Amino acid sequence: MKFGVLAIGILAVLAGSVGAATPPDVPYGYLEEVKAPPRAKVAPSVFRLGALTYRFEQTPLIDLAKATGHKRIGHKGDASEALDWLCFTIKAPQPYRLWLSSSEMGGGTVDGVDMRAEAATATEDCPILAARLTPVSVDGVRIGMTQAEVRKALGAPSDQRDGWWIYTYEKNVRPSDPGYFFTAYGHMMLHFEDGRLTQISAVRVTSN
Repeated sequence: MKFGVLAIGILAVLAGSVGAATPPDVPYGYLEEVKAPPRAKVAPSVFRLGALTYRFEQTPLIDLAKATGHKRIGHKGDASEALDWLCFTIKAPQPYRLWLSSSEMGGGTVDGVDMRAEAATATEDCPILAARLTPVSVDGVRIGMTQAEVRKALGAPSDQRDGWWIYTYEKNVRPSDPGYFFTAYGHMMLHFEDGRLTQISAVRVTSN
């Protein structure tokens, strides 16, 4: 269940500006060119911070801000283009940045996770993530993995383009009311350099 108006109001108070360590660009246009049908069994469902497991569309972003001690939530856009996020810097064993985000469809819950390998300096907008909350993974996939390791975790990708492995997902789901159906959409876009995973973009949303 998406959390309510009060929590969204708190989120707005804590939110920073568009310049607050903005999530990285991803070639979403590739998703429109995928020829293979969506894979019902491949969907971003959980992400892990160390030993803690969180679920897409069920974890309020504000709860993660409190749990990690993050004091600045980034924000950009309005209405359907609105996006809120938390940014973190990870130093070891391999440096990368992490973004946990909530789109307008997420209603305040995390529906997007991005990671990108980079030697970045920690800032107020993107502080160090506590060592106890690392490593970070999405459905068993994390920065630095080989292509063979990713294939073992997720299977073959739906498509491959310019160093990106693209996994797409679409499935009808039945909520508690048997008279309605919703559709869960998701994708994982994974970028490799020299055979190692350097960028992850995972999104899952459900709509009627």
